[in-house]
Amino acid sequence: RSGYEGALSEIQDRAQRGDAMAKVDLMVFQAAVRKIFLAMNAHLIALPGIDIGNSVAASMRNFLNRFDAIFTLNQDILLERHYAAREVQNPGNRAVILPGIKPPHPQLTTLEPQRWLTEQWTVEDASPNVTASRNEQPLFKLHGSSNWRRSDNQDLLIMGGQKMKAVRESTVLTWYHDEFARRLAAPGARLMTIGYGFQDQHVNEPIYKTPNL
Repeated sequence: RSGYEGALSEIQDRAQRGDAMAKVDLMVFQAAVRKIFLAMNAHLIALPGIDIGNSVAASMRNFLNRFDAIFTLNQDILLERHYAAREVQNPGNRAVILPGIKPPHPQLTTLEPQRWLTEQWTVEDASPNVTASRNEQPLFKLHGSSNWRRSDNQDLLIMGGQKMKAVRESTVLTWYHDEFARRLAAPGARLMTIGYGFQDQHVNEPIYKTPNL
């Protein structure tokens, strides 16, 4: 693995072996990554949307809403702000839900842009008790998100090496990955990937094991 995740994975390995300097480096690295996500999210919030022009036929939101479910590895808040928020959902489209994730406010769409950067989303401790209706589309963030917090107020942002071990430490993310495998194995299942580089073995595994894709 290359890029920042490769560097982060190396530091994580050294820290786990008891390297005191690596533990300090890890804290600094993780803080830098959080700042990058903050800057990225600020830019994404300022965007007018994800649709290009006013053409209904070219609507990205209408296109995404055609799928039974969306699984993403992205950890920014683009989809929450410009796709899942009620104020931007196109008439007639299904409501987008994030199973097991509690928004910071019942009327999330009324939050001004700055609060999208500061408000935290709470990750439930138990497996989501959710069966999406025909009028709902679940959105699963397999590696957590830059604005998610666990009940102990720790980040839920899976990065670097040993991702599946970190995933299994979260009840919600474990359920997400099990749901990904279950949906892939369903009769007639189809998978469309957008921008995925097939670098995560724990994500590749259920794909490769599904013969009907």
